[in-house]
Amino acid sequence: MPAEEQIVAAPEVPAPSVRGQQRRVHRSPLADERRAEDGGVSAEFAAALPAVVLVLGLLLSLGMHAAAQVSLEGGARAAARELARGESESSAVEAAQRISGESVHVATTSEGEYARVTLTRPVRLLGLVEISAEQTAAAVARVEQPAHRPPSGRSAQGDRS
Repeated sequence: MPAEEQIVAAPEVPAPSVRGQQRRVHRSPLADERRAEDGGVSAEFAAALPAVVLVLGLLLSLGMHAAAQVSLEGGARAAARELARGESESSAVEAAQRISGESVHVATTSEGEYARVTLTRPVRLLGLVEISAEQTAAAVARVEQPAHRPPSGRSAQGDRS
């Protein structure tokens, strides 16, 4: 035999009196159910918040990693330019560290008429936590040969007097 559905009457709750009369307010059973679930959204938000913060932190770290890679490549290019112009290795290291930061390791090699600069630095998450990975950038530039300069007092085209 199927169970019969029972109809429950909504309890009467006294409302504040209006001009000396007291009114009765009827609450539906659905209102009672909603009231029981009022804290549910807050609890779900509190449970999801750490995951949202973690994802935002990782996205921020990824952006910082990309910006650091761009500065590392800029430092490698600047150091290679210094070597290509015939400047000293210490001048190239200073240029690389000025652009890429003091924590960068600079390695220079000469390959025939080309100068190669390789920069490396450890990867840091959010700029704080160092992990066991490295960022690397390299640049190669052709070393300029010094132009032949005539002895002082003479022009390169010869005297036309």
